[in-house]
Amino acid sequence: MEQTLMPGEAKPSGIKPKYITILMLVLVAAAVVFWKLQVAPRQKANTYVPKPEQQAPGLGAQVYEQTQNPVAGQVPSTNPFDKPANPIEGSYTNPF
Repeated sequence: MEQTLMPGEAKPSGIKPKYITILMLVLVAAAVVFWKLQVAPRQKANTYVPKPEQQAPGLGAQVYEQTQNPVAGQVPSTNPFDKPANPIEGSYTNPF
């Protein structure tokens, strides 16, 4: 017996939704494996830059050696523990 279709209705396919889900999971897994094997090693290879053994001093090193500190010894102390921590201590003693 042949099934009648309404206008605009698609013919049902023989593929079950369970098989479509399994196929999609396999495709996603294959894409992840491809990315891990092809793309990820290239990203890691470009991040490492070996340091040279010894570099010649540049202009920055020459300027640093020639600079002097114009305010040496004129900066006030900012250590809060040099002074007493309680400003009221010793100013008033309660007689009771």
